[in-house]
Amino acid sequence: MTRQSKVNNTHREKIAAFTLAEVLITLGIIGVVAALTMPALISNYKKKELETAFKRNYSIIQQAVGKWEFEKGEKLFNMSRDDISAELSSYFNTNCTGYTDCVPNGKVTGLYQSLHGGTAYENFINEGSFRTTDGVNYYTDDGDLNTAQDGYLFITVDINGAFKKPNRWGYDVFMFEVISDGKLLPEGAPGTYLYRTSNPLCSLNLTDSKNGQACAYYALTDKDYWKNLP
Repeated sequence: MTRQSKVNNTHREKIAAFTLAEVLITLGIIGVVAALTMPALISNYKKKELETAFKRNYSIIQQAVGKWEFEKGEKLFNMSRDDISAELSSYFNTNCTGYTDCVPNGKVTGLYQSLHGGTAYENFINEGSFRTTDGVNYYTDDGDLNTAQDGYLFITVDINGAFKKPNRWGYDVFMFEVISDGKLLPEGAPGTYLYRTSNPLCSLNLTDSKNGQACAYYALTDKDYWKNLP
């Protein structure tokens, strides 16, 4: 190789190399892009995680109700309020029953927020309770006696447990209803107690204390439900 060729090769190698300043600038750009995109990626991941847990627990509740009704030869809907939680929990691996050990501070008062972030209506989750060994909280309620709700059977699930945030209806807390024919429906569906043809109780702009308690239906049927959660 001639002296001139060596010089030309060396020159090209110098041109192809990156300077320290260029490397630092590139890393800085990557860092800025990461800082801008990571929150969205993390948020989407958390939403997907909640969606998966929601659908899994819906399936688990369906199986438990169906198995109980098959084995007993009757409808879970007909059980008295004192027996619902005990009967249903027998189909789960539980580590506590009742409110004392299953929820923070031994009570559900003030534990959950409505969908819009306000104080949530609590009468649908204040009768029976149990928690599974994987940390999921379940609540059962047959409606308030001497009101229009008497005779309804509600099963609510906190899909990531009462000890883990956000503890917010429509995010990690969802309610289902066993109707008179024994069928389990997501709350908010036609035929359920909280079904509404207008102003459904699942809107970020609604300041009703029950807001979010009809979201199970929309979480199952609206393909953009989880994506649109703030």
